[in-house]
Amino acid sequence: KNRKKLLCMAVKSVIAQTYRNLQIIIHDNNSIDGTEDYIKNRIDDPRIEFYRSNYDLTMQENWSAGISYAKGDFLCRLDDDNIFLNEFVETSLNEINQKNLDMIFYSPLYLLNDKKKFQYLFQPSEKIYIINKFQLLYLEFYALSESNLAIYSKKLIDQIIAPDEK
Repeated sequence: KNRKKLLCMAVKSVIAQTYRNLQIIIHDNNSIDGTEDYIKNRIDDPRIEFYRSNYDLTMQENWSAGISYAKGDFLCRLDDDNIFLNEFVETSLNEINQKNLDMIFYSPLYLLNDKKKFQYLFQPSEKIYIINKFQLLYLEFYALSESNLAIYSKKLIDQIIAPDEK
């Protein structure tokens, strides 16, 4: 909301993805700074779909509204103050397909231990880890994870969120 310059950088990082078959949904949370015109005047890409709420939404409501427009098999969310590396989507989808996953998320290799030291959560020489629900719970509540760095199958999202819920 009201951060058109940040949004422009985020959208440009999505447009630059090596994986090109993307539906790019922008859901604006009732901005009053001319966000829509700013984006449309600076970025010309037919994959972009711009939607705007006419009233203020919570972050979760805004995310859910954007997700409701998704048509593909997989989706990921990117806030306006983040960017993706150019290979993020392609690399993630390759891993998802090779390992038959419903989701993939990335988390830093370090976690804060006693507010003074960082320690390795996994060995940095390894790249991909299949984790169980207890490890996921640990990552979500005790490590620095970032939901902007996750790709979910739409099928999984549809199973979790009832059709009549946001």
